[in-house]
This record gives sequence, C-alpha cells and structure tokens, in this order.
Amino acid sequence: MAPNAKLEVLMVCPQYRPIVGGYERAAERLSAGLAASGHSVTVIAERRDRSWVAYENANAVAVRRLWCVHRPRLHMITSLMSFGAFLVWRGRRFDLWHVHQYGLHAALCVAVGKLLGKPVVLKLTNSGDESVGKAVARTRGAPLVAALLRRVDAVVALTLETAREAVDFGIRREHVHTLGNGVDPTSFRPRNRSERHQLRNELGLTASGVVVCVGRLVDVKNPAAVLDAWALIVRGLPRGWKLVYVGDGPLGPLLMEKVRAAGLEESVLVVGQQANISEWIGASDIYVSASNHEGLSNTLLEAMSCGLPVVVTRVSGTREVVEEPGAGLAVDICDVEALARAIAALALDNSLREQLGRKARAVIEERYSIQAVVRRHELLYERLVNKTALTDGLAR
Repeated sequence: MAPNAKLEVLMVCPQYRPIVGGYERAAERLSAGLAASGHSVTVIAERRDRSWVAYENANAVAVRRLWCVHRPRLHMITSLMSFGAFLVWRGRRFDLWHVHQYGLHAALCVAVGKLLGKPVVLKLTNSGDESVGKAVARTRGAPLVAALLRRVDAVVALTLETAREAVDFGIRREHVHTLGNGVDPTSFRPRNRSERHQLRNELGLTASGVVVCVGRLVDVKNPAAVLDAWALIVRGLPRGWKLVYVGDGPLGPLLMEKVRAAGLEESVLVVGQQANISEWIGASDIYVSASNHEGLSNTLLEAMSCGLPVVVTRVSGTREVVEEPGAGLAVDICDVEALARAIAALALDNSLREQLGRKARAVIEERYSIQAVVRRHELLYERLVNKTALTDGLAR
C-alpha cells in the first residue's frame, strides 16, 4: 500500500455511543477524524438495548451495533459470539482492526486476526490497578488472554506510564507507541473575558470567577477532595468566585450534603451531566481534578485546549502533559492542603492564569489536537499494513 493511501479501518468498541464515557468519546473522535481524512471507518459495538439503532452513519462513520444479551452470565458470551462472527465473515475486507477495550474482546480480535492475517492495534487507556497486566489477571481465562495480547501487532498507550506497564506485561517494546487522545481545538477554544461573561449569562452562572471540576462523581475521581480544598480557601478569594461540578454519579447526593453541612451553597454549584461541556469549560477560569487514578483525562485535555490553567493530582500522564511543559500545577494525590494552595494561587494571580493557560493551549495544538493525533495513527496504520518494521516504540 502506498503512503497516504486511504484505509479501511475497523474500530472494535464494545461500548460506544449512546454510552457516554472517556473511552467512548475518544474512540468516536478518532473515528470521525480518520473519516474526515478520507479513510473508510466502521465501528462495531454492542447493542445492549433494543431501542438502540442497529445501523447508523454519523460523521461519515458507519456504526454497527451487534446483538448481545445484556444480562449476567449471558452478556459476555453472547457479545463474543456476535463479534467473533462479524470478524470471521466480514473482517477480511478491512485493512486493520483497532480494538478500544482490552480483555476478552481484544484477545478474540488478536486470535482471529492472526488466522486471517489482519494486523490488530490495541489501545491501552489505564494504568496502576487498571493497567493491562492487572486487568488481565482478573479476567476469566487470564493465561490464554495474556498470551494472546502479548502477540498484538501494535499498542497505542495514552501515557508513558501506561506504555511502560505494557512492556512490563510482556508486549514487545517496539510494538508500544505513546499516543494521546485527540481534542477538537475549534470546539474547545480559548475565550476572552467578554466571551466568558456572555457564556456565564447564557448558563445562568453568576460569578466573578469560576473553578470547574468536570467528571463523574465517583470515588476514583475524588470530588470530595476538591470540595474540602475549596472550603479551606473560599473566604480568602475575591468576592463572587464559585466552584462548579459538571457531571453526575453515585456520590452526587453525598457531595450535596457536604456542601450544605459546610455552608457553601452560595459558592458551590453541582449542575449534573451536561451536553455542552465546551461551554461550561469556556465559561471558567481554572480547571481542577483531584483524581486518585486516571488514564489520560479527556476533560483535562479539553480544558487545556480552552486555554485554562489546570490543577491536577499526580496521576498517569500528569508529568508529560502538565508538569514538564509548565501547563498547570500538580499536587500529590489526596493532599487537600496542597490542592487548596494551588487553586488559590491561580485564583489570586491573573497573570499566572494567563501564562499557564497559554502554555496549556500550546501543548494541545502541538501534540493533542485531533488532527495531530489522527496523523500519527495514520502513520502507524500505514506501517502495519505495509509490514514496515516498527522501531520507535514508546516514542511520543
């Protein structure tokens, strides 16, 4: 295949829209970006609910939702049956398969791909307790799954930590490539003071300054740590600053109870899940995340693309995305006092916010714009299809 030739790409994404999450959004963005570059992209996903359409075309991407029985004990076996049948009967027409979820589906793809001579790319999103090695160890048939995944043709790891864990797991170093998720820098763009003010009016947000925390309200995201940090500093901030949580989850009621108990109703808003994330981020001045664990947060990249300075905990990806380029402030996990000091430092220093925000935007434009991420995937795909030696594993 000639360089820059158009490819037939199969994206294997058991979870996909209308399921909403970081991995699903990243898979959809990459698929749409590849289609916009002229490639033919098909996504296969589970049809967990009969109300979900079986076939659709969105953003020039063909989406096929395959039958499964979404019930305990039946879900995985029926899903694997459907995916296996599709790969055997229709997988031959694609140049390569890109799997966006490791585990049994990924092992199936590698096994069938070897039989049919199709290169398989595996995306690794998480690290730590959710790294490929630890996740596979908890999977049924772990020895066989591990043996198959170690034979994958290429791995796309979101962060250097995830990449190193893949090598430790036994995947050949030259097959592991560090490629982050992509962000649309036109949808997530910096806003000037006037635009932020207008967005706040449209959102019904009365505030002189906004700290935004975007994500599911679950233990791993540690939203309570942000609230505890806010309680330590809010009285020392200029009048009118607010903390806004965008997202929902099981910790929502507990978080609201903590807000009321601390008497912070005037300065803290919990607005639930929102479709217009770019507007909520665009209306804000600072992005904060206190996660105990991450792969590479989509909302972190979106906030940086909007030119927001960020305050984050030192999880996977923080060093290369935030600390090394000087795009924000990082603190240790669960260090509430350090988190509070970092938020206050940015809230009280407009010039520091602007400096770090400009750097954050530059990082996205250089390394994480959807156009840059698509191009790097194209180069990897072409080398796999052309059977060119992979020699630059772990490169950013």
